[in-house]
Amino acid sequence: MKLFITLILTLYSLILFSQKKETLYILDNKRIINSDEHRQLHYLFSIKSKNKKFNNDAYLFTIPNQVSFDNFKDIEDLEKEVKLDTIQNVVDLRKLGKKKPCDLHDFLSLKNIFLVYKKRSMSRMVCLPLIYEGTQKNAEMMKF
Repeated sequence: MKLFITLILTLYSLILFSQKKETLYILDNKRIINSDEHRQLHYLFSIKSKNKKFNNDAYLFTIPNQVSFDNFKDIEDLEKEVKLDTIQNVVDLRKLGKKKPCDLHDFLSLKNIFLVYKKRSMSRMVCLPLIYEGTQKNAEMMKF
């Protein structure tokens, strides 16, 4: 019985540790963040498409600001101050653009992602959590 319980706990631990995702920080000081009609925040970045049929490949993200059914946090409440020299895996958008679209999609799907940028009103760096939603061809986000 003791062996059985030990085996079950070992298997459970292996499953938990195997699902741990690596964290990625995307550096984008020219970011565009918008909200939809429900106040859900969204971020996207575009890379020139390698397929000649399309202008760009847009990588779409949601910023998890929903607290309850109709209650949303403001972006200032989500921003956390960071120092670039203290975090690992910071990637500039130009480096991401060098990957093939399918490889980049897989790469983003397997990471915990944060957006890092310089706060316009101050000279400090902040980060926001992101949830990768997928890729879309020729998508544009309007800046208001």
